[in-house]
Amino acid sequence: MKRRTEKWKIAAGVAILILLAAVIAVGSRIIEKREKKVKKNSDYDEETSVQWTEENTLYFNGTLYGYDHRLESFLFMGTDASGNEEGTGEDYHGAMADYLLLMVLDHTDRSWGCIQIDRNAITSVNVLEEDGSLRTIREQQICTAHWYGSNKEMSAENQVDSVKFLLGELGTIDGYYVLNMKDISTLNSLVDGVEVTFQEDMTDVDPVFVKGTTLTLTDEQAEEFIRSRMSLKDPTNAARMTRQKQYMDGFFQKVKNNLPFCGGLAGS
Repeated sequence: MKRRTEKWKIAAGVAILILLAAVIAVGSRIIEKREKKVKKNSDYDEETSVQWTEENTLYFNGTLYGYDHRLESFLFMGTDASGNEEGTGEDYHGAMADYLLLMVLDHTDRSWGCIQIDRNAITSVNVLEEDGSLRTIREQQICTAHWYGSNKEMSAENQVDSVKFLLGELGTIDGYYVLNMKDISTLNSLVDGVEVTFQEDMTDVDPVFVKGTTLTLTDEQAEEFIRSRMSLKDPTNAARMTRQKQYMDGFFQKVKNNLPFCGGLAGS
Protein backbone atom coordinates (compact mmCIF):
# COMPACT_ATOMS: atom_id res chain seq x y z
CA MET A 1 0.00 0.00 0.00
CA LYS A 2 2.87 2.35 0.81
CA ARG A 3 4.41 1.89 -2.64
CA ARG A 4 1.05 2.55 -4.30
CA THR A 5 0.66 5.78 -2.31
CA GLU A 6 4.18 6.88 -3.33
CA LYS A 7 3.35 6.12 -6.96
CA TRP A 8 0.32 8.37 -6.86
CA LYS A 9 2.37 11.14 -5.25
CA ILE A 10 4.84 10.85 -8.11
CA ALA A 11 2.03 10.78 -10.66
CA ALA A 12 0.53 13.93 -9.14
CA GLY A 13 3.88 15.69 -9.26
CA VAL A 14 4.53 14.74 -12.87
CA ALA A 15 1.01 15.82 -13.74
CA ILE A 16 2.09 19.29 -12.58
CA LEU A 17 4.95 19.14 -15.09
CA ILE A 18 2.50 18.23 -17.87
CA LEU A 19 0.05 20.95 -16.87
CA LEU A 20 2.82 23.55 -16.81
CA ALA A 21 3.54 22.73 -20.43
CA ALA A 22 -0.15 23.01 -21.26
CA VAL A 23 -1.27 25.92 -19.12
CA ILE A 24 -0.56 28.68 -21.61
CA ALA A 25 -2.45 26.82 -24.35
CA VAL A 26 -5.50 26.31 -22.16
CA GLY A 27 -5.51 29.88 -20.93
CA SER A 28 -6.56 28.66 -17.49
CA ARG A 29 -4.62 31.37 -15.71
CA ILE A 30 -5.60 35.00 -15.98
CA ILE A 31 -2.53 37.20 -15.85
CA GLU A 32 -3.34 40.67 -14.66
CA LYS A 33 -1.37 43.55 -16.10
CA ARG A 34 -0.47 45.82 -13.26
CA GLU A 35 1.84 48.78 -13.03
CA LYS A 36 4.69 47.93 -10.70
CA LYS A 37 5.77 50.37 -8.08
CA VAL A 38 9.54 50.44 -8.51
CA LYS A 39 11.56 50.98 -5.37
CA LYS A 40 15.08 52.27 -5.70
CA ASN A 41 17.80 50.76 -3.58
CA SER A 42 21.43 51.56 -2.79
CA ASP A 43 22.91 49.20 -5.41
CA TYR A 44 23.99 52.03 -7.69
CA ASP A 45 27.03 52.21 -9.95
CA GLU A 46 27.88 55.87 -10.66
CA GLU A 47 30.35 54.99 -13.42
CA THR A 48 27.78 53.16 -15.58
CA SER A 49 24.66 54.87 -14.20
CA VAL A 50 23.10 51.43 -13.59
CA GLN A 51 20.81 50.80 -10.66
CA TRP A 52 18.98 47.52 -10.02
CA THR A 53 15.58 47.68 -8.36
CA GLU A 54 13.71 45.26 -6.14
CA GLU A 55 11.45 44.30 -9.06
CA ASN A 56 14.39 42.89 -11.07
CA THR A 57 14.26 45.86 -13.42
CA LEU A 58 17.05 48.39 -13.76
CA TYR A 59 17.66 52.04 -14.35
CA PHE A 60 20.26 52.74 -17.04
CA ASN A 61 21.20 56.37 -17.68
CA GLY A 62 17.92 57.49 -16.18
CA THR A 63 15.68 55.07 -18.13
CA LEU A 64 13.81 52.16 -16.53
CA TYR A 65 14.17 48.77 -18.27
CA GLY A 66 12.42 45.50 -17.48
CA TYR A 67 10.77 42.42 -18.95
CA ASP A 68 8.04 43.13 -21.50
CA HIS A 69 6.73 39.55 -21.30
CA ARG A 70 5.05 37.77 -18.42
CA LEU A 71 7.49 34.95 -17.56
CA GLU A 72 7.49 32.11 -15.06
CA SER A 73 10.21 29.54 -14.49
CA PHE A 74 10.22 26.12 -12.81
CA LEU A 75 13.13 23.88 -11.90
CA PHE A 76 12.85 20.09 -12.21
CA MET A 77 15.41 17.97 -10.38
CA GLY A 78 16.16 14.27 -10.71
CA THR A 79 18.09 12.98 -7.70
CA ASP A 80 20.28 9.87 -7.46
CA ALA A 81 20.66 7.30 -4.68
CA SER A 82 23.59 8.95 -2.91
CA GLY A 83 21.59 10.34 0.03
CA ASN A 84 18.72 9.35 2.30
CA GLU A 85 15.85 11.56 1.21
CA GLU A 86 13.26 9.49 3.06
CA GLY A 87 14.98 10.01 6.41
CA THR A 88 13.95 12.60 8.98
CA GLY A 89 15.99 14.68 11.40
CA GLU A 90 19.57 13.46 11.69
CA ASP A 91 18.77 10.51 9.38
CA TYR A 92 17.94 12.80 6.46
CA HIS A 93 20.60 13.43 3.85
CA GLY A 94 20.07 15.06 0.48
CA ALA A 95 21.09 13.26 -2.72
CA MET A 96 23.01 14.62 -5.69
CA ALA A 97 20.87 16.24 -8.39
CA ASP A 98 21.75 14.13 -11.43
CA TYR A 99 19.25 15.89 -13.68
CA LEU A 100 18.42 19.59 -13.78
CA LEU A 101 15.92 21.16 -16.17
CA LEU A 102 14.72 24.76 -16.02
CA MET A 103 11.39 25.30 -17.79
CA VAL A 104 10.49 28.87 -18.74
CA LEU A 105 6.89 29.76 -19.60
CA ASP A 106 6.13 32.91 -21.59
CA HIS A 107 2.48 33.82 -20.98
CA THR A 108 2.65 36.75 -23.39
CA ASP A 109 3.37 34.86 -26.60
CA ARG A 110 2.13 31.45 -25.32
CA SER A 111 5.45 29.66 -25.67
CA TRP A 112 7.82 27.70 -23.49
CA GLY A 113 11.39 26.53 -23.52
CA CYS A 114 13.74 24.41 -21.42
CA ILE A 115 17.34 24.80 -20.33
CA GLN A 116 19.11 21.56 -19.43
CA ILE A 117 21.91 22.05 -16.92
CA ASP A 118 24.94 19.76 -16.63
CA ARG A 119 25.24 18.31 -13.12
CA ASN A 120 29.01 18.89 -13.39
CA ALA A 121 28.74 22.63 -14.06
CA ILE A 122 30.84 24.58 -11.55
CA THR A 123 29.06 27.37 -9.71
CA SER A 124 28.58 28.87 -6.26
CA VAL A 125 27.04 26.40 -3.80
CA ASN A 126 25.78 27.31 -0.35
CA VAL A 127 27.27 24.88 2.18
CA LEU A 128 24.67 24.66 4.95
CA GLU A 129 24.81 23.64 8.58
CA GLU A 130 22.24 21.13 9.82
CA ASP A 131 20.01 23.93 11.07
CA GLY A 132 20.03 25.54 7.63
CA SER A 133 22.39 28.38 8.47
CA LEU A 134 25.11 29.23 5.98
CA ARG A 135 28.55 27.83 6.78
CA THR A 136 30.31 29.04 3.64
CA ILE A 137 29.97 29.34 -0.14
CA ARG A 138 32.14 27.17 -2.37
CA GLU A 139 32.72 26.88 -6.09
CA GLN A 140 31.87 23.25 -6.88
CA GLN A 141 29.63 20.97 -8.94
CA ILE A 142 26.09 22.27 -9.09
CA CYS A 143 24.63 18.83 -8.33
CA THR A 144 26.09 18.97 -4.81
CA ALA A 145 23.78 21.79 -3.74
CA HIS A 146 20.98 19.30 -3.12
CA TRP A 147 23.30 17.39 -0.77
CA TYR A 148 23.05 20.12 1.87
CA GLY A 149 20.11 20.79 4.16
CA SER A 150 18.23 19.01 6.92
CA ASN A 151 15.06 18.21 4.97
CA LYS A 152 13.74 17.89 1.42
CA GLU A 153 12.56 21.47 1.17
CA MET A 154 15.87 22.89 2.35
CA SER A 155 17.86 20.74 -0.09
CA ALA A 156 15.61 21.68 -3.01
CA GLU A 157 15.72 25.39 -2.25
CA ASN A 158 19.50 25.24 -1.93
CA GLN A 159 19.61 23.65 -5.39
CA VAL A 160 17.39 26.42 -6.72
CA ASP A 161 19.81 29.01 -5.31
CA SER A 162 22.76 27.40 -7.11
CA VAL A 163 20.90 27.40 -10.42
CA LYS A 164 20.20 31.10 -9.92
CA PHE A 165 23.91 31.67 -9.18
CA LEU A 166 24.84 29.81 -12.38
CA LEU A 167 22.48 31.88 -14.51
CA GLY A 168 23.93 35.21 -13.47
CA GLU A 169 22.13 35.57 -10.14
CA LEU A 170 18.72 35.08 -11.73
CA GLY A 171 16.12 36.92 -9.70
CA THR A 172 13.32 34.39 -9.39
CA ILE A 173 12.54 30.72 -9.98
CA ASP A 174 8.82 30.38 -9.31
CA GLY A 175 8.66 26.73 -8.32
CA TYR A 176 10.36 23.35 -8.34
CA TYR A 177 9.63 19.64 -8.40
CA VAL A 178 11.96 16.84 -7.27
CA LEU A 179 11.77 13.30 -8.65
CA ASN A 180 14.13 10.51 -7.67
CA MET A 181 15.63 9.03 -10.83
CA LYS A 182 14.53 5.53 -9.78
CA ASP A 183 10.95 6.70 -10.34
CA ILE A 184 11.45 7.41 -14.05
CA SER A 185 9.40 4.25 -14.65
CA THR A 186 6.35 6.03 -13.20
CA LEU A 187 6.92 9.00 -15.50
CA ASN A 188 7.16 6.65 -18.47
CA SER A 189 3.99 4.74 -17.55
CA LEU A 190 1.94 7.95 -17.44
CA VAL A 191 2.30 8.27 -21.22
CA ASP A 192 2.38 4.53 -22.02
CA GLY A 193 6.04 4.62 -23.03
CA VAL A 194 8.22 7.05 -24.95
CA GLU A 195 9.60 6.26 -28.41
CA VAL A 196 13.32 6.83 -29.00
CA THR A 197 15.80 6.05 -31.78
CA PHE A 198 19.15 4.89 -30.44
CA GLN A 199 21.97 7.18 -31.54
CA GLU A 200 24.68 4.91 -30.12
CA ASP A 201 25.21 1.25 -29.35
CA MET A 202 23.80 0.48 -25.90
CA THR A 203 23.60 -3.31 -26.11
CA ASP A 204 25.79 -3.59 -23.01
CA VAL A 205 22.84 -2.10 -21.15
CA ASP A 206 20.08 -4.02 -22.94
CA PRO A 207 20.50 -6.36 -25.96
CA VAL A 208 17.67 -4.60 -27.82
CA PHE A 209 19.30 -1.14 -27.51
CA VAL A 210 20.86 -1.39 -30.96
CA LYS A 211 22.13 1.76 -32.69
CA GLY A 212 19.61 2.95 -35.28
CA THR A 213 16.72 0.98 -33.80
CA THR A 214 13.50 2.80 -32.89
CA LEU A 215 11.77 1.48 -29.79
CA THR A 216 8.94 2.43 -27.45
CA LEU A 217 10.59 2.06 -24.07
CA THR A 218 9.08 -0.02 -21.32
CA ASP A 219 9.15 1.48 -17.85
CA GLU A 220 12.29 -0.45 -16.89
CA GLN A 221 13.99 0.39 -20.19
CA ALA A 222 13.22 4.09 -19.72
CA GLU A 223 15.19 4.15 -16.49
CA GLU A 224 18.09 2.28 -18.12
CA PHE A 225 18.11 4.65 -21.09
CA ILE A 226 18.14 7.79 -18.94
CA ARG A 227 20.47 6.70 -16.14
CA SER A 228 23.09 4.40 -17.71
CA ARG A 229 26.53 5.71 -18.61
CA MET A 230 29.47 3.89 -16.95
CA SER A 231 29.11 0.73 -19.09
CA LEU A 232 28.95 2.68 -22.37
CA LYS A 233 31.68 3.61 -24.81
CA ASP A 234 31.17 7.26 -23.92
CA PRO A 235 30.53 7.30 -20.15
CA THR A 236 30.43 11.09 -19.80
CA ASN A 237 27.52 12.93 -18.29
CA ALA A 238 27.38 15.10 -21.43
CA ALA A 239 26.53 11.99 -23.48
CA ARG A 240 23.91 10.97 -20.93
CA MET A 241 22.39 14.46 -21.07
CA THR A 242 21.85 13.98 -24.80
CA ARG A 243 19.82 10.83 -24.07
CA GLN A 244 17.92 12.58 -21.30
CA LYS A 245 16.99 15.43 -23.65
CA GLN A 246 15.97 12.93 -26.32
CA TYR A 247 13.71 11.17 -23.86
CA MET A 248 12.12 14.36 -22.49
CA ASP A 249 11.55 15.72 -26.01
CA GLY A 250 9.69 12.50 -26.78
CA PHE A 251 7.80 12.73 -23.51
CA PHE A 252 6.58 16.27 -24.13
CA GLN A 253 5.71 15.48 -27.73
CA LYS A 254 3.56 12.57 -26.61
CA VAL A 255 1.81 14.78 -24.08
CA LYS A 256 1.10 17.40 -26.74
CA ASN A 257 -0.17 14.77 -29.18
CA ASN A 258 -2.53 13.19 -26.67
CA LEU A 259 -3.99 16.29 -25.00
CA PRO A 260 -6.38 18.04 -27.43
CA PHE A 261 -6.04 21.42 -25.71
CA CYS A 262 -2.28 21.47 -26.42
CA GLY A 263 -2.77 22.07 -30.12
CA GLY A 264 -1.78 25.72 -29.93
CA LEU A 265 1.20 25.30 -27.66
CA ALA A 266 4.53 26.42 -29.01
CA GLY A 267 7.73 25.03 -27.59
CA SER A 268 11.44 24.82 -28.08
